[in-house]
Amino acid sequence: MHLSAIKAYYPDYAALVGRHVVFVANLAPRSIMGQLSQGMLLTVENGEGVVSLLFSSSALGDGARVI
Repeated sequence: MHLSAIKAYYPDYAALVGRHVVFVANLAPRSIMGQLSQGMLLTVENGEGVVSLLFSSSALGDGARVI
């Protein structure tokens, strides 16, 4: 089972395979729908309620900081 509130905005998860997204890790573990969550995908919402994942360039490398 995958936990994500982005399903409504990205119904075809296959379109995300191989893409780099911003992921917030090392959060305190929390049970969501009976599953353990320790991180989250970072998204933004525009003034019209459209939610988008923040995609990153592979040039940034793992561990790049969001400021």
